[in-house]
Amino acid sequence: MIILVMGLPGSGKSYFANTLAKRLGADYFKSDEIRKQLDLRGKYTKKDKFLVYRELFDQAKTAIKDGKSVVLDATFYLREMRGLFFRLAKRKKIACNAFLIQAEEQLILERLDRPRTDSEAGVKVYRKIKEIFDPVEEPHLKIESTDSNIEEMIQRAISYIKWGYV
Repeated sequence: MIILVMGLPGSGKSYFANTLAKRLGADYFKSDEIRKQLDLRGKYTKKDKFLVYRELFDQAKTAIKDGKSVVLDATFYLREMRGLFFRLAKRKKIACNAFLIQAEEQLILERLDRPRTDSEAGVKVYRKIKEIFDPVEEPHLKIESTDSNIEEMIQRAISYIKWGYV
């Protein structure tokens, strides 16, 4: 199974994705970590971004080949980036569940104002990605993030994975 966790910087997607992966016993892959592995920190041309997503794709594909489920944590702000993974799931005849993590803008701004160890994204990046985020047309579940509802978020996600609805 492929699980895409997408959303704007500061939305809470990484905390959710990591928690969900642990709960499901799935492998967890994070675009910020891959960016570090590829020595692309601070490099955000379209080519650099696609190198990160391509490596995310390759790592997910390897894990799936080994019979593992994967949770993928990235903004997935472009339709074509999401499409890579939906097509992979279709080719492998496995489920692809997508979650769009959202939060109130004030909360996002507060989160982005705190020191963050993994992500380089700040308010400027948040605003830029917000402007160009392609609408999510693939089947997905929107989940609202607060600073105190992780268990509810996980339960909604698990229900969606099991039953296709919440």
